Amino acid sequence: MRDGDGILGHLQLVPTDAADVLELKSMAVLESRRGHGIGRALVAAAIGAAVSERVGATVKAMNDQEAKLLVEMIGR
Repeated sequence: MRDGDGILGHLQLVPTDAADVLELKSMAVLESRRGHGIGRALVAAAIGAAVSERVGATVKAMNDQEAKLLVEMIGR
């Protein structure tokens, strides 16, 4: 995610052994911009892209507790 010329955050989805499951492998938001909904927007965009590209895809966060909480808050 960008703001002007700077990168505010990133999110990486990777395939798993299950055809319809993607793993949220890593996510980061610029420290000065945390708490402004950027992580939530990244997760929402990733889920939207995953579902549109893989009908019925499920996104799972396996390692990062904050990412797991974001996925649960968005409800996918």
